[in-house]
Amino acid sequence: MARPLSLKAEAFRTASLCAALAVFVPAGLLAKITLVPVFGLLAVSLLGATALTRAAQLRPMTLPGVVTVVLVIHMTGVLGLLSACSACSGWAAGKALALALIVWTASCGAAAGLDPCARRRVAYWLIGGLGTAIALLVFEKMTGGMISLRLASDPANRDWPLVRYNRATSALVLLAWPAAGWLWSQRRRAAAWLLIGLVTGVAWIGDSASAATAALLAAGVCALACRAPRAVLWCGIALTAGLAAIAPWLFLVLPDWLEPLADGIPASVLHRIEIWHATATAILDRPLLGHGVGATRELDLAVIGARPYQMLTSNPSHPHSLVLQLWLDLGLVGVAGGGLLLWCTIRHVIALPDPWRSTALAAAAAGVFTALVSYGIWQETWLCIAAITVLAFRALTGDAGPQGRE
Repeated sequence: MARPLSLKAEAFRTASLCAALAVFVPAGLLAKITLVPVFGLLAVSLLGATALTRAAQLRPMTLPGVVTVVLVIHMTGVLGLLSACSACSGWAAGKALALALIVWTASCGAAAGLDPCARRRVAYWLIGGLGTAIALLVFEKMTGGMISLRLASDPANRDWPLVRYNRATSALVLLAWPAAGWLWSQRRRAAAWLLIGLVTGVAWIGDSASAATAALLAAGVCALACRAPRAVLWCGIALTAGLAAIAPWLFLVLPDWLEPLADGIPASVLHRIEIWHATATAILDRPLLGHGVGATRELDLAVIGARPYQMLTSNPSHPHSLVLQLWLDLGLVGVAGGGLLLWCTIRHVIALPDPWRSTALAAAAAGVFTALVSYGIWQETWLCIAAITVLAFRALTGDAGPQGRE
C-alpha cells in the first residue's frame, strides 16, 4: 500500500536534514566551496517538501521578513540610485537574493516540527558528521596535511593544510552546540561535554585563531548560562550592541593604542588591524546609507586610510568584520537591520527550555565573535554556516514556533 504524500514528504524532509548535516562540515573541510551548494540543496529540499503538505509553515516570521525586505530595497534600490560606487550595484541583486533565501529558510517552519524519532535520526547523523570532521582534522595534523596536499591542484596552496581552512572549522564549532544540546536533553550530559571538548581541542590545534577563541568562549558562556541564563543573555546583548554602535570609531583609534606593541603583533593580526582602520575611515565618509554592496573591493582603502600601513598594500575582498562591512556597505540602515535580525534569533532563544537555551546562547556567542573578527557579511559560506546552525537547532528542538507572529 502506497504511503500518503504527507508521510513521503516528512521522510524526505528528515532525510534531507540528515544528509546535509552529516556532510556539511567534512565536505567543507575538503573544499570550502561545497558549503554553499550543500546548504542550497537543503534549503530547496526543505522548502519543497514543506510546500507539499504544510504550506502554512512556509510563511516567515513577520519581523525577519519585514527587515529583510527593507534591507533588499536599500541594497538594490536606494543604494543603486545614490551610491557613489557604480560597480557596487552589480553585486547587490545577487547578494540580496542570497540573503532573502537564507533568512526565509531559517525563519520559516521548514525545518521544525519533526517527531521524536526523526529528531533522533537527525541528531545521530549530525554527530556522525562532526565526528568525521574531527577525525579529518586530527589526521591532517598528525600527517602534516596529507589529504590537502593530494587535493591541492594549485602548487601555491600546498603549504595550506586542512587545519588552516577556518570556515569549516568555524562551522564545526557552531554545529557542535545543537548536537550537544540534543545529547544533554537526552540526559547524556557527559557525552555532550565530551563532544564540546573534542571540538574545542581540534580547533586549538589548528591555525584558525578565531575558531579556537570562539570555541573556548562558547564553552564558557554555556557554563555561565547554566547558572544565570538571563544575566548572560543581557550582558551579551549589551556588549554586542555597544561594540556594533561604536565599531567605526573604535577601530579608527585602535592602531594608535596598539602602536607601542606593534613589534610584537603577528603580521596577520597587524594586517587585519590595518584593514579595520582603513574601513573605519571610509565608513565615516557615508555613515548613514553606506557606500554600496561590495564596496571593499572598489574603494582604495590604503589611500582612504591616510596612514603609512605596513601590511595593507592592496584592497582586501572584505573587511574581516561583519559589523564593519554592514557599516561600510549599508550604513546605519544595515547595522540596524542586522541588529534586528539578531534580536529575532535571541527572542527565540529566550523561549527555549534548558539545556537548549544554554547551548543556543553558546552558539550565538561563538557566531557573534566570529562575525566580529573574521568574515564578511556577503560571504555566502559564512551566511550558510550561520543559517544551517539555526536550522539544526530548529530541527532538534522540535519547536515549530509561532510562525508569522514574531
